[in-house]
Amino acid sequence: MPNPLRTTLFAVLGTIIAGEIVWKILGHFDVDMQSYGLLASFSLAFLLSSVFYERIRKNPSIGSMLFGLGFLLIFAASVNVVSYFGLTIAGPRIDEPLAAIDRALGVDWLELMLFTTSHPALNFIFQVAYSVSLYETLLLMILWGWNDRTRLTEQLCLALVIGGIVTVITWISMPSFGAFTVYTIPTTPALKSALALNADYARLLLHLWTHGPGHISPLTVKGLVGFPSFHAAQAIIATWYARKTRFLFYPFLAFNTVVILSTPIQGGHHVVDVIGGLAVAAFAIWIATLAGNRLVATKNEKKTVPALVTVS
Repeated sequence: MPNPLRTTLFAVLGTIIAGEIVWKILGHFDVDMQSYGLLASFSLAFLLSSVFYERIRKNPSIGSMLFGLGFLLIFAASVNVVSYFGLTIAGPRIDEPLAAIDRALGVDWLELMLFTTSHPALNFIFQVAYSVSLYETLLLMILWGWNDRTRLTEQLCLALVIGGIVTVITWISMPSFGAFTVYTIPTTPALKSALALNADYARLLLHLWTHGPGHISPLTVKGLVGFPSFHAAQAIIATWYARKTRFLFYPFLAFNTVVILSTPIQGGHHVVDVIGGLAVAAFAIWIATLAGNRLVATKNEKKTVPALVTVS
């Protein structure tokens, strides 16, 4: 019997890709189809390998891991393309209101950034954590691949899909690009190298906002979304699912605490972006848990029907 979680994930992914194809044709976007096609080929290779390991090698743990790697590879690329397309229909930019909310919360972003970058050891930890955090879900899946038989990978993918969709829809409705597009960051070489995303990155985002997406390629695309922060959402989601593997939970908890603290500085985010990301993560986990339980329950009910019929 087909895995209901995978069926749902494929249905969502297929809908997104079909919508992108129609949107590309109608919008006449300049998309590097060759590079995206190569990316899709890698993703397909992972997905086919997952089928081989589950049905031929009878190793569901490795199969689930390969499925997760292949699925997230193409899903992340697809959502990023949607955000670029979304530049052309986005609502009014809300960076100034978000900065005002930060100030109302007692946060002076520029002062916070300058304080952090003036402490090299602390800033280095933040820079590394922020830069590698997007790969932590892949690491989690690989670690699960050795001994997981509870379909945690599919559950994690479902939560990330929900979180990603909510994030992009919210951002297209109310686009923002971060606190570093509001404040003037000093252009010293030392400060420039101290930030994962600096003033040059901020200027690039504002250029895209003003002039449109231009050439869209996986080799050059940038993260556009300010509010809510998907970095923060992913950190919470990864930690939530890591808790089901005891030896992973505390390292992920410690690491993602640093990621959340680093996001306003190294990601140039408003602090309220992070709060929004936490809310998105809570919603995504809640819906993914409800949907996952319902799908698994339905599958189990279907399995028991023949037995019930035989007894009667």
